[in-house]
Amino acid sequence: MKRILLLVCLSFLLMGCGIGSPTKINATKPKTPEMPPPYKLAKEDIIGNRWDAAINKLDITIKDFPSGEYAYKSRILKSIVFMAKEKAYDSESWAYINGAKAALLDEDKKRLLEKAKNSQKQWAKYAYLLDSEMKLIIKNYDNQKVSFDLNKYNILPSDEVYRKYDWLSRFGTAEDYEMEQVLSDYINNSFGSHLLYSMGYDKETLKDVLVKGEINYPAYFYLTGKRLYRYDSKTEPTGKSLLKKVLELTQNDKYNRNRLETESLLKDK
Repeated sequence: MKRILLLVCLSFLLMGCGIGSPTKINATKPKTPEMPPPYKLAKEDIIGNRWDAAINKLDITIKDFPSGEYAYKSRILKSIVFMAKEKAYDSESWAYINGAKAALLDEDKKRLLEKAKNSQKQWAKYAYLLDSEMKLIIKNYDNQKVSFDLNKYNILPSDEVYRKYDWLSRFGTAEDYEMEQVLSDYINNSFGSHLLYSMGYDKETLKDVLVKGEINYPAYFYLTGKRLYRYDSKTEPTGKSLLKKVLELTQNDKYNRNRLETESLLKDK
Protein backbone atom coordinates (compact mmCIF):
# COMPACT_ATOMS: atom_id res chain seq x y z
CA MET A 1 0.00 0.00 0.00
CA LYS A 2 2.81 2.41 0.90
CA ARG A 3 4.44 1.61 -2.43
CA ILE A 4 1.23 2.46 -4.29
CA LEU A 5 0.84 5.75 -2.43
CA LEU A 6 4.47 6.62 -3.15
CA LEU A 7 3.98 6.04 -6.86
CA VAL A 8 0.82 8.15 -6.86
CA CYS A 9 2.61 11.02 -5.10
CA LEU A 10 5.53 10.83 -7.48
CA SER A 11 3.23 10.93 -10.46
CA PHE A 12 1.51 14.07 -9.14
CA LEU A 13 4.88 15.68 -8.49
CA LEU A 14 6.07 14.93 -12.01
CA MET A 15 2.88 16.30 -13.50
CA GLY A 16 3.17 19.42 -11.40
CA CYS A 17 6.75 20.05 -12.53
CA GLY A 18 5.86 19.48 -16.15
CA ILE A 19 8.55 16.80 -16.46
CA GLY A 20 7.86 14.47 -19.33
CA SER A 21 5.53 16.89 -21.10
CA PRO A 22 6.77 19.04 -24.07
CA THR A 23 7.57 22.64 -23.30
CA LYS A 24 6.50 25.25 -25.82
CA ILE A 25 9.24 27.73 -26.74
CA ASN A 26 8.31 30.98 -28.37
CA ALA A 27 11.26 31.27 -30.76
CA THR A 28 11.25 34.70 -32.36
CA LYS A 29 13.52 35.77 -35.15
CA PRO A 30 15.74 38.75 -34.42
CA LYS A 31 14.04 41.91 -35.54
CA THR A 32 15.43 43.75 -38.53
CA PRO A 33 16.50 47.16 -37.27
CA GLU A 34 14.10 49.89 -38.21
CA MET A 35 15.32 52.36 -40.78
CA PRO A 36 16.16 55.61 -38.95
CA PRO A 37 14.07 58.57 -40.20
CA PRO A 38 17.08 60.67 -41.29
CA TYR A 39 18.46 57.75 -43.32
CA LYS A 40 15.12 57.32 -45.06
CA LEU A 41 15.05 61.03 -45.89
CA ALA A 42 18.66 60.82 -47.16
CA LYS A 43 17.64 58.08 -49.59
CA GLU A 44 14.85 60.28 -50.90
CA ASP A 45 17.33 63.13 -51.36
CA ILE A 46 19.73 60.88 -53.28
CA ILE A 47 16.96 59.72 -55.60
CA GLY A 48 15.99 63.37 -56.07
CA ASN A 49 19.60 64.47 -56.82
CA ARG A 50 19.74 66.60 -53.67
CA TRP A 51 23.29 65.62 -52.77
CA ASP A 52 24.14 68.18 -50.09
CA ALA A 53 20.84 67.57 -48.32
CA ALA A 54 21.52 63.82 -48.46
CA ILE A 55 24.96 64.24 -46.90
CA ASN A 56 23.48 66.32 -44.08
CA LYS A 57 20.92 63.63 -43.23
CA LEU A 58 23.49 60.85 -43.47
CA ASP A 59 25.62 62.78 -40.97
CA ILE A 60 22.62 63.02 -38.64
CA THR A 61 22.11 59.25 -38.97
CA ILE A 62 25.75 58.61 -38.01
CA LYS A 63 25.50 60.97 -35.04
CA ASP A 64 22.16 59.75 -33.67
CA PHE A 65 22.51 56.04 -34.52
CA PRO A 66 26.28 55.48 -34.20
CA SER A 67 26.39 51.79 -33.35
CA GLY A 68 23.91 50.35 -35.80
CA GLU A 69 23.94 49.02 -39.32
CA TYR A 70 22.72 52.33 -40.70
CA ALA A 71 25.75 54.29 -39.51
CA TYR A 72 27.95 52.00 -41.58
CA LYS A 73 25.62 52.21 -44.57
CA SER A 74 25.53 56.00 -44.23
CA ARG A 75 29.32 56.21 -44.40
CA ILE A 76 29.40 54.08 -47.54
CA LEU A 77 26.73 56.20 -49.20
CA LYS A 78 28.59 59.38 -48.22
CA SER A 79 31.80 58.06 -49.74
CA ILE A 80 30.04 57.14 -52.99
CA VAL A 81 28.51 60.60 -53.26
CA PHE A 82 31.91 62.18 -52.52
CA MET A 83 33.59 60.02 -55.16
CA ALA A 84 30.89 60.86 -57.70
CA LYS A 85 31.34 64.59 -57.15
CA GLU A 86 35.15 64.34 -57.05
CA LYS A 87 35.13 62.50 -60.39
CA ALA A 88 32.68 64.96 -61.92
CA TYR A 89 34.66 68.06 -60.88
CA ASP A 90 37.86 66.40 -62.12
CA SER A 91 36.23 65.90 -65.50
CA GLU A 92 34.72 69.39 -65.43
CA SER A 93 38.06 71.09 -64.76
CA TRP A 94 39.76 69.28 -67.64
CA ALA A 95 36.90 70.15 -69.97
CA TYR A 96 37.45 73.83 -69.21
CA ILE A 97 41.23 73.55 -69.51
CA ASN A 98 41.06 71.83 -72.88
CA GLY A 99 38.34 74.23 -73.94
CA ALA A 100 40.63 77.16 -73.09
CA LYS A 101 43.40 75.63 -75.22
CA ALA A 102 41.02 75.34 -78.16
CA ALA A 103 39.35 78.75 -77.74
CA LEU A 104 40.24 81.35 -80.38
CA LEU A 105 39.59 84.52 -78.38
CA ASP A 106 41.81 85.51 -75.45
CA GLU A 107 38.79 86.59 -73.42
CA ASP A 108 37.29 83.11 -73.85
CA LYS A 109 40.57 81.49 -72.82
CA LYS A 110 40.71 83.62 -69.67
CA ARG A 111 37.08 82.95 -68.80
CA LEU A 112 37.41 79.18 -69.23
CA LEU A 113 40.65 79.01 -67.25
CA GLU A 114 38.98 80.89 -64.40
CA LYS A 115 36.17 78.37 -64.43
CA ALA A 116 38.75 75.58 -64.43
CA LYS A 117 40.29 77.00 -61.24
CA ASN A 118 36.91 77.01 -59.52
CA SER A 119 36.31 73.43 -60.63
CA GLN A 120 39.71 72.38 -59.29
CA LYS A 121 38.85 73.84 -55.88
CA GLN A 122 35.72 71.71 -55.80
CA TRP A 123 37.71 68.72 -57.03
CA ALA A 124 40.15 69.15 -54.12
CA LYS A 125 37.33 69.63 -51.62
CA TYR A 126 35.67 66.33 -52.50
CA ALA A 127 38.96 64.45 -52.82
CA TYR A 128 39.81 65.34 -49.21
CA LEU A 129 36.27 64.60 -48.01
CA LEU A 130 36.51 61.21 -49.69
CA ASP A 131 39.91 60.64 -48.08
CA SER A 132 38.56 61.38 -44.59
CA GLU A 133 35.54 59.11 -45.07
CA MET A 134 37.54 56.20 -46.46
CA LYS A 135 39.98 56.35 -43.54
CA LEU A 136 37.06 55.68 -41.20
CA ILE A 137 35.55 53.00 -43.41
CA ILE A 138 38.79 51.04 -43.83
CA LYS A 139 39.48 51.33 -40.09
CA ASN A 140 36.09 49.84 -39.18
CA TYR A 141 35.78 47.47 -42.12
CA ASP A 142 34.45 44.04 -41.14
CA ASN A 143 33.27 42.65 -44.48
CA GLN A 144 29.67 42.76 -43.35
CA LYS A 145 27.10 42.45 -46.10
CA VAL A 146 24.99 45.53 -46.42
CA SER A 147 22.10 46.05 -48.79
CA PHE A 148 20.94 49.25 -50.42
CA ASP A 149 17.49 49.38 -51.96
CA LEU A 150 18.55 52.13 -54.32
CA ASN A 151 18.51 52.00 -58.09
CA LYS A 152 19.95 55.44 -58.64
CA TYR A 153 23.20 53.94 -59.83
CA ASN A 154 21.48 52.67 -62.98
CA ILE A 155 21.00 56.21 -64.28
CA LEU A 156 23.54 57.39 -66.84
CA PRO A 157 24.08 60.79 -68.46
CA SER A 158 22.39 61.12 -71.82
CA ASP A 159 24.26 61.16 -75.11
CA GLU A 160 23.36 64.86 -75.36
CA VAL A 161 25.30 65.56 -72.17
CA TYR A 162 28.34 63.73 -73.55
CA ARG A 163 28.09 65.52 -76.88
CA LYS A 164 28.01 69.04 -75.38
CA TYR A 165 30.69 68.15 -72.87
CA ASP A 166 32.99 66.88 -75.60
CA TRP A 167 32.24 69.90 -77.78
CA LEU A 168 33.53 72.31 -75.13
CA SER A 169 36.69 70.25 -74.64
CA ARG A 170 37.48 70.09 -78.33
CA PHE A 171 36.49 73.52 -79.55
CA GLY A 172 36.33 75.79 -76.51
CA THR A 173 32.86 77.03 -77.41
CA ALA A 174 29.73 76.76 -75.33
CA GLU A 175 27.40 79.31 -73.84
CA ASP A 176 27.98 79.65 -70.12
CA TYR A 177 24.40 78.99 -69.11
CA GLU A 178 24.22 75.96 -71.37
CA MET A 179 27.48 74.50 -70.12
CA GLU A 180 26.46 75.00 -66.50
CA GLN A 181 23.33 72.97 -67.18
CA VAL A 182 25.36 70.28 -68.91
CA LEU A 183 27.75 70.04 -65.96
CA SER A 184 24.86 70.06 -63.51
CA ASP A 185 23.30 67.16 -65.40
CA TYR A 186 26.64 65.38 -65.42
CA ILE A 187 27.20 65.81 -61.67
CA ASN A 188 23.61 64.91 -60.85
CA ASN A 189 24.00 61.65 -62.71
CA SER A 190 27.47 60.87 -61.41
CA PHE A 191 26.18 58.73 -58.55
CA GLY A 192 26.18 55.93 -61.08
CA SER A 193 27.62 57.57 -64.14
CA HIS A 194 30.49 56.80 -66.40
CA LEU A 195 33.40 59.19 -66.06
CA LEU A 196 33.99 61.06 -69.30
CA TYR A 197 37.52 62.29 -69.89
CA SER A 198 37.76 65.10 -72.38
CA MET A 199 39.25 64.41 -75.80
CA GLY A 200 37.94 60.87 -75.76
CA TYR A 201 35.62 58.41 -74.14
CA ASP A 202 37.76 56.64 -71.58
CA LYS A 203 35.10 55.54 -69.09
CA GLU A 204 35.08 53.91 -65.69
CA THR A 205 31.94 53.26 -63.75
CA LEU A 206 30.51 53.22 -60.26
CA LYS A 207 27.76 50.76 -61.16
CA ASP A 208 29.97 47.80 -60.18
CA VAL A 209 30.10 49.04 -56.59
CA LEU A 210 26.47 48.20 -55.91
CA VAL A 211 25.57 44.86 -57.46
CA LYS A 212 21.92 43.89 -57.00
CA GLY A 213 21.80 46.23 -54.02
CA GLU A 214 24.84 44.76 -52.24
CA ILE A 215 28.26 46.32 -51.85
CA ASN A 216 30.99 44.79 -53.97
CA TYR A 217 33.96 45.49 -51.71
CA PRO A 218 36.81 44.76 -54.18
CA ALA A 219 35.25 47.12 -56.74
CA TYR A 220 34.44 49.69 -54.06
CA PHE A 221 37.94 49.73 -52.58
CA TYR A 222 39.56 49.69 -56.03
CA LEU A 223 37.61 52.70 -57.36
CA THR A 224 37.99 54.79 -54.21
CA GLY A 225 41.60 53.68 -53.72
CA LYS A 226 42.51 54.52 -57.30
CA ARG A 227 41.11 58.05 -57.01
CA LEU A 228 42.95 58.76 -53.77
CA TYR A 229 46.19 57.02 -54.72
CA ARG A 230 46.51 59.21 -57.80
CA TYR A 231 45.23 62.51 -56.42
CA ASP A 232 48.15 63.86 -54.36
CA SER A 233 50.66 62.99 -51.64
CA LYS A 234 48.12 63.72 -48.88
CA THR A 235 45.59 61.19 -50.12
CA GLU A 236 48.06 58.63 -51.48
CA PRO A 237 48.50 56.68 -48.18
CA THR A 238 44.76 56.12 -47.81
CA GLY A 239 44.53 55.12 -51.44
CA LYS A 240 47.35 52.63 -51.03
CA SER A 241 45.74 51.03 -47.97
CA LEU A 242 42.49 50.62 -49.92
CA LEU A 243 44.30 49.03 -52.85
CA LYS A 244 46.09 46.64 -50.49
CA LYS A 245 42.68 45.67 -49.12
CA VAL A 246 41.60 44.76 -52.66
CA LEU A 247 44.57 42.38 -52.93
CA GLU A 248 43.72 40.90 -49.53
CA LEU A 249 40.07 40.31 -50.40
CA THR A 250 40.89 38.70 -53.75
CA GLN A 251 43.89 36.58 -52.71
CA ASN A 252 41.99 33.41 -53.67
CA ASP A 253 40.75 34.91 -56.93
CA LYS A 254 43.93 35.87 -58.78
CA TYR A 255 42.11 36.71 -62.03
CA ASN A 256 39.60 39.03 -60.41
CA ARG A 257 39.34 42.15 -62.58
CA ASN A 258 39.77 44.56 -59.68
CA ARG A 259 42.79 42.61 -58.45
CA LEU A 260 44.48 42.72 -61.85
CA GLU A 261 43.81 46.47 -62.18
CA THR A 262 45.15 47.06 -58.68
CA GLU A 263 48.34 45.08 -59.32
CA SER A 264 48.94 47.05 -62.51
CA LEU A 265 48.30 50.38 -60.78
CA LEU A 266 50.67 49.68 -57.89
CA LYS A 267 53.37 48.42 -60.25
CA ASP A 268 53.17 51.40 -62.61
CA LYS A 269 53.46 54.15 -60.03
